[in-house]
Amino acid sequence: MKHSSLFLLMVTVLLCLHLAQPRFLWRRGTEKSGYCPEFHLDCRFTLLPKCNHDRGCKEDRKCCFYYCRKQCVKPWWTLN
Repeated sequence: MKHSSLFLLMVTVLLCLHLAQPRFLWRRGTEKSGYCPEFHLDCRFTLLPKCNHDRGCKEDRKCCFYYCRKQCVKPWWTLN
């Protein structure tokens, strides 16, 4: 086996091991206050997300599933 093939195999294995690890390094307390707005329509398909977590949203916005995709929206403060 050539050195370049061995190197490529080693990088691939290390990358797979990294992706398989639990996400214990995530910061705690990253969920912002408030509730995600309700969305009652059925989505025939889901669009690509614009966010993954609340910490990726500016100001007080939350990362919520709304209008068939995850996106940053202004939260509801009560569930009434």
